[in-house]
Amino acid sequence: MSSRACRLLSLPLLPLLCCVGLAAAANDFDSIDVHQPLPSTGLVLLGSGQGSGFLVDRDDRLLLTNYHVAQKGQAVEAIFPLYYMGKVLVSRELYLNPKKTKRIAGKCVASDSQRDLALLQLEKVPVEVSEVRLSSRAPGIGERAHLLGNPGKSDAVWVYGFGKVQKLGIMKADFGGGLKVEARTVVLTTDDRRIGPGASGGPVINDATELIGVIQSGPADSSSVNCIDVREVRGFLGNYHRELATAALRGKQYTEAIARCTKALKLNADDALAYNERGAAYSFQQRYDDAIADYTAAVKLDPKMSRAWRSRATAYYFKLNYQQAAADCTAAIEIDPKYAQAYLSRSKAYGKLGKTAESKADYDLALKLDPTLK
Repeated sequence: MSSRACRLLSLPLLPLLCCVGLAAAANDFDSIDVHQPLPSTGLVLLGSGQGSGFLVDRDDRLLLTNYHVAQKGQAVEAIFPLYYMGKVLVSRELYLNPKKTKRIAGKCVASDSQRDLALLQLEKVPVEVSEVRLSSRAPGIGERAHLLGNPGKSDAVWVYGFGKVQKLGIMKADFGGGLKVEARTVVLTTDDRRIGPGASGGPVINDATELIGVIQSGPADSSSVNCIDVREVRGFLGNYHRELATAALRGKQYTEAIARCTKALKLNADDALAYNERGAAYSFQQRYDDAIADYTAAVKLDPKMSRAWRSRATAYYFKLNYQQAAADCTAAIEIDPKYAQAYLSRSKAYGKLGKTAESKADYDLALKLDPTLK
């Protein structure tokens, strides 16, 4: 972390979730000019509360928001902007009237309290709603930021705010109710004071219209806003797809597993486990060169991942490279001396190499460690 990074949250903070009823009357045709990332941002409704969210994956119909807005398994509804003569209608009363707007049902499919992030999967997504692009880097100090959210004290929704990056660092905060956040955070200065409770989960965009953060909390005076760093977003989304890949592997859906791991790695190229899972799927498809490449990436990122060493050994074995297979098994055993399957795999490689005594010794030890291998 750079010398400019700092510990955050020296002031009392409030998560920017809001519980609201119908706001004061406003004209249905109150509108604002279309701007990024407006088409991608939704109003999230659940129970008596409301927050904000934005589309991050059209194919899977995934809306990103905060954990303190929704938790895994919770039912939600989302509303996207309505347009009139090229402009977006912003009357809160209009959107909270179910007779005038279409609400899209959804469910929270993943949540992470430490990052204060959650994913909502919607039943459908309007054709005009596009994904928000994620920045590949953290923002710099002084960089301009554009905020969009649905603060509950406003008669309007899709309220725009402007700020600049003031600080970068790690947020460590206990908000109560089980919400203990420890995540990389971007602190923005925002003197216009338009972003407040209800804006939680809204996107923070740079001048290139790329996501740099997610609105999370702020001091009571609203002079600054704390946002979850885009790097946490990438990690969270990557984990979601990788976990789906693991489930697909268990169900022998190898093509799906490969696709999910590939998505995970586009989001987080440092995920050794995603490389390992994709390598396993490639192996089941007998694509051993692809499997070896992924297992190699996994052990480069995490040299202590014993199962990746043993799995690469298996791929080398089927490529008839018994010397390398034995060497990889040895690496796995050095990491985990009680790894029964690694001994068994090395036994097979030794057998092919004509090392009969070594093969028998490894086979006997494998069965001693795990009699079920018979």
